[in-house]
Amino acid sequence: MPSKKIRTPIEPGATYHIYNRGNNYQNVFFHEEDYLLFLDKLKLYLSKFCSVYAFALLPNHYHLLLRVNDGLKELEFNRQFLKFILSFTNKINFRDKRNGSLFLSNFRRIKIDF
Repeated sequence: MPSKKIRTPIEPGATYHIYNRGNNYQNVFFHEEDYLLFLDKLKLYLSKFCSVYAFALLPNHYHLLLRVNDGLKELEFNRQFLKFILSFTNKINFRDKRNGSLFLSNFRRIKIDF
């Protein structure tokens, strides 16, 4: 049975701690510019869907604290988040002539109640 941290639904207007790590604890940021690329992709794909309050990018994982915008349709945020991660992964894979996923298949999330 999947962990509660995977099954927690993403609800409009809610705040979440979202995080994920590299497959087999491997690095996902290989060069300094990869951190900026991740943030650029984050802004490009998610700025219309959420507000990012804080982030931490470590060599083998990331943490995001964000609030999902009100009025989103069910699963709209999840689809956009997937596009964001795939775009980052494809860019790294093309540049480094590698293939496969950088991250675990499901991002973890914890709903933050104020």
